[in-house]
This record gives sequence, structure tokens and C-alpha cells, in this order.
Amino acid sequence: MKTIIYLFFFFFILNVEAQNSVNQIRGNVTNSGKPLSNVNVLIKGTSIGVQTNSKGAYSIKAKPKDVLIFSYVGMQTLELMVEDHTSIMDAELLPKVELLDEVTVKKKRPFTQKELLIAYPKNKSLIKTSRGILDKDRASFSLRVIDGKELIPVGTDFLYSLQNLYPQMKVIRECEPIDPICPKVILQKWSSGARPTAIFDVDGFIYEKPPTFIQVNDIERVAIMVRNGAISRYGPQGIGGVIIINTKSKTWMDDISIKRTYDNSGLRDSLILALNTIDKYAPDFPNYLKKFDAATSMGKALKIFDDLKKEYGDTPYYFIEVSDFFNRRWKNREKAGELLDVLQRDFPQDVAALRASAYKYEILGQYGKTLKTYLKILSLNSRAAQSFRDVANTYNELGNYRKALAFYTRYEKAINELDSIPFDANGTDILMTTEVSNILKMNEEQLSKKKNTIEEAMVTSSTRLVFEWNNDQAEFELQFIDSDDSTFNWKKTKNETDELFQNQVQKGYSTKQLFFEDELNAQWKVNINYLGNGSNFPTYLKVTSFFDYGKPSQKKEIKLFRLSNENQNVHLFTMDIGLKQILN
Repeated sequence: MKTIIYLFFFFFILNVEAQNSVNQIRGNVTNSGKPLSNVNVLIKGTSIGVQTNSKGAYSIKAKPKDVLIFSYVGMQTLELMVEDHTSIMDAELLPKVELLDEVTVKKKRPFTQKELLIAYPKNKSLIKTSRGILDKDRASFSLRVIDGKELIPVGTDFLYSLQNLYPQMKVIRECEPIDPICPKVILQKWSSGARPTAIFDVDGFIYEKPPTFIQVNDIERVAIMVRNGAISRYGPQGIGGVIIINTKSKTWMDDISIKRTYDNSGLRDSLILALNTIDKYAPDFPNYLKKFDAATSMGKALKIFDDLKKEYGDTPYYFIEVSDFFNRRWKNREKAGELLDVLQRDFPQDVAALRASAYKYEILGQYGKTLKTYLKILSLNSRAAQSFRDVANTYNELGNYRKALAFYTRYEKAINELDSIPFDANGTDILMTTEVSNILKMNEEQLSKKKNTIEEAMVTSSTRLVFEWNNDQAEFELQFIDSDDSTFNWKKTKNETDELFQNQVQKGYSTKQLFFEDELNAQWKVNINYLGNGSNFPTYLKVTSFFDYGKPSQKKEIKLFRLSNENQNVHLFTMDIGLKQILN
């Protein structure tokens, strides 16, 4: 107990020091690669600011978590947050443009689940369920869909608000102590006198008890299904009706910045052709590694390593590259790990390099060293959500799921006390809640033998991709193409204006998770357009694929990509959902 208190106090002191430190930030502001002079660079919420010179350069002092605002006449205003170790921050301003209203294309054929997912944000007649997305206007049964904005916060839970919009719903709050379900929600009258209670479908999870922990302001959409419609979709379990709830957190998780474009077929075909004919990923190793080709033994390779260290040993990535060489060429994981150990010793403050070495340790199966590295990063960057998540997940990989859950709990408590954005506000910590739910599900028997200790859940998608990057300044665009040549992408750029993404950056996340519809059994081509990270060092992108996620048969595969050439669009891999594997 004392150890936990000391650790919490240690991280608290680090948080205070991080908040009080000042970084000297410098950089260049450009438009289409050309420097912009007289750009206003202001620290948000203050009157402190500077202007760029004739070469587009600026320099300003700012604290970690400060937000710099770049503004210029005729350009879109850009906001960038200062990280704990930020010293260089370049900005590319984009012209202000007026976007045409989106065109809606009406189709006579039934919509696919993927098309419904794309339409969901704007089509208020759609509701997501554990059985797929339903369209009220096309349903053959009665389905009432209510926009979350119509719910007025009254009473102690959302059921009070829902009763105002669905008066026939009865809520029995006075129950016997032995009652397993309380309060009871009755959606309809039965002539027999029976009073079966409603069940709840919340973001694909089925609850028999009313989920009164959900706040009205967190509800995106609600639907009510009764009688034949409920029974046909949910079987005997739905005899009392179903209340379907889509929360804002889940909506954020599903919203993967799908580009909804409608254009002429010629342009569409040209785009598909371009995306399908890009080069396959091949790491662009530094030239000095070619000198190792002359080594006929591991001893000679070590001699070359020592000689080159005098010239290239001042960068941590030299040790990562050579470590990777020893693993590829000599299959010597032990020596590869020892070379990474040198990086740990010589560059103990370089968070980006340490995180890249942690990825490598994990590939080598050296989870003890992986944990040690992530704990070191946590001490350096103790306010970042990513730091807690990495430590917790590594404990789970080592079989200590209780310690993993303890770290997730510690993060939740710390963030609510120290951060301006509460835990999981509008889905900002959805990654954390997803990881915790999976740990609970995979260790359900060990955690408790008691019934109902962990809610029975039904997950609609069990194919999951998780992208992680070692450098917070990295910029790239992920592109996805399915078997029908439908495309969507997700961007991580300085000009990204998605509010959720900005909040996640502020919390220190460097991870993106995506879920894919299992029923499509499609192949997905995954490409990347790498835009750089503001330095001469590479970015390491770690991709973890999960099949049967959250099930006893869950399996995962890790791939690590070295990205160094800016503005290069390459094909990373193909994911086959039907075969449940990654194809090169």
C-alpha cells in the first residue's frame, strides 16, 4: 500500500514539474511549401504571441499542454498543442475554401451495413444494434428512434428523460431486496397479466438490468422496439421489448473519418487504379547497413558495429537499425536485445526512441525489457494516457492482468484529478475502456466465479486493428480499400480538426483503433501516405491485428513498419477477415 502511495506521489510531482517547465519552440510556417511572413503565432488563452519573419520562421517560449494558434488572412486557423518534449513545431496553413453541400445518392437496392455505417451520422432514422444497423424507414416492424438531443436531463437517470418521450413506458423503482433486476422497465401491456421486463442493447452489449450509469448527455440516439419486432430480432430474450442505446463514445469509435464523396465514374476509377497500383512497403534502410553485408560471421559483424559506432553512435536509431540487422541476418534475438539495451543506457530521455525500442523488444518476445522501457517512459511522460496504457497492456502480456487493471484504474483516478478533460469525456478514452473490457472478458473465470459479476456482453465486431506510432509529431494518412473497391481513410495531420482527435492528442494518445464488420468477410488493403515527423529520424508504426477479439479464440499479430521517405504512398498489407489472417 505504501509503495502505491509513493508511486502516485512520485507521478504527481512529475506532473507538477511538467506543467511548470518551459520549452523554447521554433519552427516555420508555410503554404504549399512556400514560407508565410507575418503569420500570428499566439498562445491560446493569453496575449503572448509573435509573428513569423520574412522566411516564415518564428520562435516562442511555451509550456507543455499550451496550444499555439497560427492565424493568417485568407488561411484556415490552425491550433497545435505543445508536448512535453516539443522543441520544433512547423505549421502548414491551408487556404479557406467553401465546401459544396453533400449530394445524397438514392439507391433502390438494399443498403449494406457498411453503407449504413457511412450514412449513420446524418441519417437520424438509423440505429446501431448488436444485430446490425437498422433503418426505421425500411423496417417491417414498429421501431421508434429518438435523437439524444431530445432527451432533457431530469431525475437521477436517463429513464426519467425517456419516459417523457415514451409515456407508455413504466418504470418500477420500488423492488424487493431479492429482486435481481431493479428498477424494472415495462414497455407494453399484456392481456395475460404478465409483465416481462425490457432488455437493453447498449453499443452492442446486452444488459438485462437497466444501465442507469449512462448519463443523458452521453446518449447519441435511442430506439424502442416491442412485440414481434423485438422477438424476431432478439428471440425470447426480447419478449418484454428492447431499448437500444447508441452512446456518443461508441459513435466516436465507429466514426473513422470516412470520406463521403460522390463523383463521376472516371475520377472514381482513376482513384481506385492509383490506390491499387502503389508500391508495396519495403523498408529504406540507411546506407551504413550495407557495410554489414561483408560480414561472414557474427564476430565480424560486431567488429563493424564497433567501428561504425564512432560515427553513427550519437543517434539512438543506429542501435535500433543494427539490432534489427542482427535479428534478421543471424536470428540472434539475444544479441539484438543487448544492442537495444545500449540505447536504453545512452539515450534515457529520448521518449520517441525508447518507444521504438519497446516495439522491437516486443517483436523479440522480450516482454520484461518491454515493461522496463514503458515504465521509464511513464516516468518521463507521466501525464500521457499512452504511457499508462502501454504499461498496463505489457503487464497483461506477462500474465499479470490484475496489475494491468490496477494501472488502468490508477490512470482513471489521476486523470479525473489532474486533467481538464475528465476520463472518457465524449469518448476520449474509448481506447482505455476497450482494453479494460477485453481484459475482463478474457479473464472472466479467474476474476470471479460469481454469476453476473461481469455483465454478459455481445460484441458486434471481432476484427480490430490498432495503429501505434513512436513519434508524436508523425503525420500520415491511412487508406483502406475493400473487395468492392470502396475506400475510406483516417488522417493524423497537424491540420486535422476532429475535436475527438484533438482531445485525444491533448491527453497524450498515440494510438488509433478501428473495428471492421465481420459479416462482410472482405479483404481490406491497407495503405499509408507518410508525410514525415519534422525530423531526419524515421517513424516506427506498430500495427496489431486482432481476430475473434474478445472471444476465447482471440488471436493477434504484430507488424512493425519503418517509415522514412516523406510523401510516399505505399501498401502495408492486406487483411482477410474471412480467413482471419494478414496477407503480405
